[in-house]
Amino acid sequence: MKKSIIKVLSLVLAITLLSACLTAGAELKLNSGSINIHSGIRIDVDGKEFVPVDSDGVPVEVFLYDGTTYLPVRAISNLFGLGIEWDNETKSVYLGSRKGIELPKYTAAADFAASPFKVESKTVTVYTGISIYYNDEYFQPTDSEGFSVETFLYNGTTYLPVRAISTLMNAKIDWDQASKTVLLSMVDETPEVPAEPEVSQADIDSIVGAAEAAAKKYTDSEGLMMPYYRYYIKIQAALEIGLLEVKELYLSSFDPMSEYILSAYIMGYEGYEKEFGTYINKSKELYDFAKTLTNRIKSYAADGYSADELDKLATNAAYLNDNMRYFQEYLTQGSPERMLAYFRDNAAAFSSTDVLARIGEIEVEY
Repeated sequence: MKKSIIKVLSLVLAITLLSACLTAGAELKLNSGSINIHSGIRIDVDGKEFVPVDSDGVPVEVFLYDGTTYLPVRAISNLFGLGIEWDNETKSVYLGSRKGIELPKYTAAADFAASPFKVESKTVTVYTGISIYYNDEYFQPTDSEGFSVETFLYNGTTYLPVRAISTLMNAKIDWDQASKTVLLSMVDETPEVPAEPEVSQADIDSIVGAAEAAAKKYTDSEGLMMPYYRYYIKIQAALEIGLLEVKELYLSSFDPMSEYILSAYIMGYEGYEKEFGTYINKSKELYDFAKTLTNRIKSYAADGYSADELDKLATNAAYLNDNMRYFQEYLTQGSPERMLAYFRDNAAAFSSTDVLARIGEIEVEY
């Protein structure tokens, strides 16, 4: 057991250096659909019209859907001096900071005195399935009754409901029905800090307990989920070690056989990533999120829990619980049986490294 663990650890550096050469796993796919919107909505900032633009300075629409006004998150975040970043692989928008590093701010401004979009009702294609993170915390937009609402990708721009924008930017936002205008207040006022609401210890224990229980579903061995996940990690390690070995063979011997082995293995690896990459990457994302939540609970416990921290714990626990069905789906669809069948059908690509035998040698420690 120890020797096996040491053996894997000794290869971590080599695998890390190799990872830049590997093709990334399959990108997560967004869901597309058609919705009917009312466009031509205006934005006024302190009494003057503001024309939102994309990163190239091109105006983008503001629209009304299902009784909710949607604003382009990049343009509004720039207006409030909040950095933003898009992760295409995970289809996520990061606001403020990412991994503790402040994100760059954009200052693109439209050379338009008024919005070029006319008032009309039309059917458009949008994409859903986007995740929003604010200062490394998952953020779920909700309506006035606390129900989750969609985030849309439309014409290459991410849109959030006006209520979510108000929450994230801590902004004063009103609506003028007569002129169909969103009114934003940019007046620099130091708000009165309300007193922390008193929360009973029983309530704190309940919220923390629910967050710990949600994280535990992803990080402890419960049913078949964790054995499957550990199996994924073993196979990934075995494939990356094997790829390292065939690359070394190729570099040391430029003969046709070494070139054939390299090309065959790379094709096999890319085929495996295409077949199972989405399942493994999404499972790892949720697993890592749960581990981060567990660590956050421990760090909060040292200084006690503020009301804001308790709200974050409750939101993140809800996110994990909502994704449990998907996590189970990823684990079962990317099952060991399917992986073994894949290796049997593509034996020639992996025969030089004996991947399946190697899987039994690798120990994974958390």
